[in-house]
This record gives sequence, C-alpha cells and structure tokens, in this order.
Amino acid sequence: MLDRYIIGVRNETLKTEDILTHYNYDWAQELRKNPKAFFEAEMLAEPLRYGPNRLEVSPFPISGFNEDRFYTLIKDVVPMYFILTFLYTQKKVINEMIEEKESKVRESLRMLGTSNAALIGSWYITYAVIFAVLVGIFTVMASLKVFAYTSMGVLFVFFWTWCMSFVAFGFFIQAFFDKARTGGIVGMLVSFSQWVLFTGITSNLQPTRSVMLSLMLLPNCAFCSGVQLLAEFESSQIGVTWSTIHLEVDNISMIIVLGMMVLDTFTFTFLGWYLDNVLPSEYGVRQPPWFCCLSSYWRSSTLDGADDFSGNDTGEPQSNSDKLSRLIEPPSTSQMQAEQAGRCVKCDKLRKVFKTPAGPKIAVDSLTLTMYEGEIFALLGHNGAGKTTTLHMLTGMTGPTSGTATVYGKDILTDMNQIRQSIGVCPQHDVLWLLLTVEEHLMIFGKLRGIPAADIPPTIVQLLQDVGLTEKVHTPAGELS
Repeated sequence: MLDRYIIGVRNETLKTEDILTHYNYDWAQELRKNPKAFFEAEMLAEPLRYGPNRLEVSPFPISGFNEDRFYTLIKDVVPMYFILTFLYTQKKVINEMIEEKESKVRESLRMLGTSNAALIGSWYITYAVIFAVLVGIFTVMASLKVFAYTSMGVLFVFFWTWCMSFVAFGFFIQAFFDKARTGGIVGMLVSFSQWVLFTGITSNLQPTRSVMLSLMLLPNCAFCSGVQLLAEFESSQIGVTWSTIHLEVDNISMIIVLGMMVLDTFTFTFLGWYLDNVLPSEYGVRQPPWFCCLSSYWRSSTLDGADDFSGNDTGEPQSNSDKLSRLIEPPSTSQMQAEQAGRCVKCDKLRKVFKTPAGPKIAVDSLTLTMYEGEIFALLGHNGAGKTTTLHMLTGMTGPTSGTATVYGKDILTDMNQIRQSIGVCPQHDVLWLLLTVEEHLMIFGKLRGIPAADIPPTIVQLLQDVGLTEKVHTPAGELS
C-alpha cells in the first residue's frame, strides 16, 4: 500500500461503498441514506484506493512435462513382476553350480590342475553370453512399448548387469550347500525375500540415501530401485538416457544403481570364493579362515623334481630295520635318500572318519606309508577298506580328519594347489558333462593337459579310432551307453 501511494497508482475502479462494505456492511448501508456522511466516508476510503485490490499466486516457471499415471500406479508392481519372472532362472543358476559340486566334477577338474579362476570364470563367461542374448531380445521388445522413452543402451546395461549380479549371488549361495535340490529352493526363497524386504522398507516412508545404498547391497533390491526409477522417468515421458542417467529421484540415480550392482557382483564373487574354501563340505580340503593371507596358497610352483625341495642326498642314512616288522621290506639306501630329499609320497597317520546315521565310520585308520619315486605302488584291500578314500585325501577330493601326507615335500593340507599341478588321476566316477560331445570332452582334457593346439585334432582322431568311438564323435555324453 505504501509503495502504491508513493508512486501515485490509484485504483479508479474501487467504489467507496465497496471499500467500506468490506469492513462494515451495516455502516455502509447507513452511508447510502446520508450524503454528507457518505462524502466524509469517501475521504476516509481514499487511502484504501492505493492498496492492492487482489492477490495472485503463480507457479514458479519450470519445463513442461507429461505424467503417465499408468507407471505411477504400477511402479511398485513392476519390480515384483520382473522378480517373479526371473525367479526360476535364479534358482536354475544356483542348482547348476551346486550340481557341479555334487557330481564331483568341480573337484575332479581341480585334481587335474584346473585353477579356481578358470572354474569361476567359466560360469561367468557362459552366463554373460547367454544373458546378453536374452537381454538383447528383451530390450528390443520392451523398448517398443513398456520403456519407450528409455535408451536401449541403458536398458540393456541395466538388465544385463542385474543378471550378472544374481549369478554372483548364486555363486555365494552355493558355498553353503552340497545338495542341488535344497540349495536351489533356499536360494529361490532368499531371492524373493529381497523383494519383500525392499517393499516393506520403501512402501511406508522415503528412505534416506544411506538406507537405499544398504538395501542395494542385495542384487534384487538394487534391481527394484532401478525399475522404480525407470517407471518414474517413463511416467514423465522423459526416460532414462545417457544424458539423464545421473539425475536423482528419491535420493538415487540410475548411475548409482548400476554402480551398486557391479559392486554386488564383485562382492558376492569374493564371498563365494572365500566361503567355498573355508566352510565344511563333503568335497575338497578346507582351508583356515586366514588362508588368503598365506603365501603358500598363492604360489603356483609345480613339483618338477627334487630341485624344488631342500634335502640331503649325500649323508649316510640311519638304519631303522630293527623297528620294522619282518613282514615289511625295509627301504633301500637310495629310497631313504630320496625320502630325505622329498622325492616321495608320504602318509603320516592319515585318518578319515565319516559321520553316518549309525555313528562315526572310520574309513582310514592312521595310515602310515611311503611311496618312492620311480616305483609302481599298489594299494590293495577289500571293499570298504579305505583305498578310494586314501586317494581322495591325497588328491584333495576330501580332507583328512587327522594326520597328513606330503607329495614331493608339499603338504596336502596347505599346498594342494601346487600338488595338483603335477599329479594325474583316473577317478572311479566319470568326469563328464552330459551336454558336451565326445570330441568336446577330449578337446577340454587335451587343453588341460597342455597338448599343443595343433596336435589336439589328430590326437582326438587317433584316440577315437583306438577305442572304436569314431562314429560317436559328435554324440553328447548323455546319449552314450
């Protein structure tokens, strides 16, 4: 009012009776009957003519946008839809990883010298290719209708990264189970419970950034966050593109979601590898919790000969024939020298006890023996005597309950990775993949055994001719008799 009075802006449209009626209706009615009083009232109302005659409210100028209430209504349903759609796939991933362990294929490959990095990498490369094809098809279809405004590149990266993160989560889950059926069911329930957790926390309140980041440490929670972002951007007809990937909605952006899923992939891969080494299992030798800090675990030297080990090849050995039974042939001087130099396989009170419903079952009872370099050693015994269990302990298929053994000076409890680089094993059970052909099996084992690539094809042909399987060269192993 003061500003308007100073600059002399008078509102000519305001009538005196209207001004006074605003303050006192009865008084204004009396003024209409008394002209003198009305003139005085008009002078009284004059300052009010300079006041604002109305108030207006205008929105702050922003860019125009459209809102699709379809996405607004179903943004909480879309994550559940995708989780349920991929739930069987997640269960299948876990099942296959545990089946590899249950069928002893994994430990058999390790016995043949295959590294953990190769075993883990084979799963990730296989599923990376499979999911790239599936996600590519899905991306094209989804871009036509559901996510029409979102960049196809962003959509592909988002879904493919999520697939790889739940592969890593499956590798983490498999470390806890030796039976595929149990592990698959539990893994499926845990995967679905992540959606329940996410919905329960985000449905009633808006979580802070720290809470959202904590939730996204679980792959399916990160996926739910990403799908809700996609729904928000699609409802505004903007879409998530490479230029809007950093824009935040409710404390998160798509770049944060992608980063968390990549972090989940590496985190659960590490946890799966670590737990696979330390958790009790029917197969493999268990490592101490601090194994990754031991230099012996990371050494990759092989057992080429006695040069790798310290020993005295020259001194005169002490005779222990007095301590030997008359039924045991005492070792020769050269054998004792080889033993001192570490050129032997030596079992020292090797013992293995299995837990059975009927109670503990002793399979190997304090076995002590030495197998010398350059000799053929035959371990004989009736069924159940412990022959196979002994070989399993020497090759790392299973760990001893007590006692130990050394192979060329390397302990089976701490140096199994190095031992496996120089031993060959023909197990009782088949190390086969039912979907691979005869030729593919021979190609894999040829590469594992270091045969030059150029020599593998003719070697395969010769081997097939030797055993009469030439006509089965392209037959899957599951279809053989």
